[in-house]
Amino acid sequence: MVRAAPSSRFFFEIGPLKFEVVEYNGSLPTLVLNPYSWTKASNIILVDSPVGTSFSYSRNNRDVRTTDFKQVCHLHQFLQKGGGHTATEYKPPDRVFCNV
Repeated sequence: MVRAAPSSRFFFEIGPLKFEVVEYNGSLPTLVLNPYSWTKASNIILVDSPVGTSFSYSRNNRDVRTTDFKQVCHLHQFLQKGGGHTATEYKPPDRVFCNV
């Protein structure tokens, strides 16, 4: 199976739901609770990176042409801004784990 986006990791590996594996019968897959979900104990932010991959986007085409250094700067800036969260009680995480 090809995993092209963090969202697929969420559904196939760590998320609160998983697809019930059955032999194909022509119907849509069924979602069931994942008893081993990481989201039971942690808050997780999955980021499509670098800009232009998967579901990420930019209003500026220059952002798509990137280097490792620019990519890390974009991720750092995202985390410093609270990952898109605007609540005043939010603070940036104490620890950040990266899976590249």
